[in-house]
Amino acid sequence: MSDETLNLKSVSILIVDDDSLILNAMKNLVSRVVGTIYTASNGIDGLELYKLHNPDMVISDIKMPLLSGLDMAKAIKEINPEQAIAIISAYNDTELLLKSINIGIDKYLLKPLKTDVLLRWIKGISQQILTQKELKLKEENLHFIMDHNPDAICMIDKNKISYLNHSFLTLMKLDSFENFDIHKHCIVHFIVNEDGSQRFTELKQLKEFLINNEENEIVVRMSLQNNDMKNIHFYNLFFKIYTEIDRIILIFTDITNIEQERSLYKIQATTDALTNIPNRMYFDLYLDNQITSAIREKTIFSLIMFDIDDFKMVNDTYGHPVGDKILIELVQVVKNHIRKNDFLARWGGEEFMILTRSNSQESDILANKILKEIQNHSFEIVGKVTCSFGVSSFTEDSTRETILNNVDKALYDAKNNGKNCIKFC
Repeated sequence: MSDETLNLKSVSILIVDDDSLILNAMKNLVSRVVGTIYTASNGIDGLELYKLHNPDMVISDIKMPLLSGLDMAKAIKEINPEQAIAIISAYNDTELLLKSINIGIDKYLLKPLKTDVLLRWIKGISQQILTQKELKLKEENLHFIMDHNPDAICMIDKNKISYLNHSFLTLMKLDSFENFDIHKHCIVHFIVNEDGSQRFTELKQLKEFLINNEENEIVVRMSLQNNDMKNIHFYNLFFKIYTEIDRIILIFTDITNIEQERSLYKIQATTDALTNIPNRMYFDLYLDNQITSAIREKTIFSLIMFDIDDFKMVNDTYGHPVGDKILIELVQVVKNHIRKNDFLARWGGEEFMILTRSNSQESDILANKILKEIQNHSFEIVGKVTCSFGVSSFTEDSTRETILNNVDKALYDAKNNGKNCIKFC
């Protein structure tokens, strides 16, 4: 017995014919290739057997009592439009043939029946069915593996989400995929930008993004609770694109804890521990970006560098803890009188730097405002404190080195000019 015949033994078939001799002969013939055979002598019994056993194929005579083969076939096609059905007729009737075509009959055979033609059709349909069963089994195995994966997995077929594993459904608080409503739960609704806005508005945009970033490592933010920014989770997004069948499998690995730790380390590395404003390292990065932007977009910015006059005397007189309190209090005074887009950083010791998107005249006004606010403020324990200011603006021929040297020189000139004043360079 060949491997092909062995394979076909898993196939089932329903034969319906009111002639018992023909029915038995066909049963004996078909039993050579398929494993399970159901028989009926009329259309009504045939339809009941079909509903009960759901066979892979149906072969029926066209003329039968109670319910004709075509009427039975029509009822079966209404249950399963993909059902393979062959009709056998003693009449070469065009009207019957057209009716068969309209119903969706797969094969129309004339009597006397040629057994080789029937067997060839059975084997052809059987191979198709086996292929479909094998694909279905592979799909079920794939789903089984994915359902037992702790990562959230999504499958997109063409332009539709065709599968979500248990982990993904749990994230969405859904009991089953049947409760998934693409209009309410489509995954693109939950992928957000840093400000919490939707990153994609439709599935097609997500697909295009994945296709364009196939070689890149991707981290996405997801808000699964009505875009609540307090419940943002971070996921490493791994995916595989199957171009030939237009399928994409996405795997979301939760890295929220890692990302939170990374953010904490970043804050610690770029924030001054005493005053909680950006430190010199962060300022250097910010300045580089601002210079690049100014050159590209032809924009203007200025640096305001200031430090506390005679701060060493304060530390020597009152001690370093009091000196630290003055630094903290000073930062608060300055923060209260600069704009949101002005960037304040601790340069080192008692020195501070402000990067402001202002020209020379505007930065002069800002520096004078801060100088007076500090001058008029009464600091805890020590009372009055003053600061000296240096100001320099970025021009077309400026570089990183020149603007830093200029603002440092301006501050030096202010110190040498009696302190508590502003100098430009």
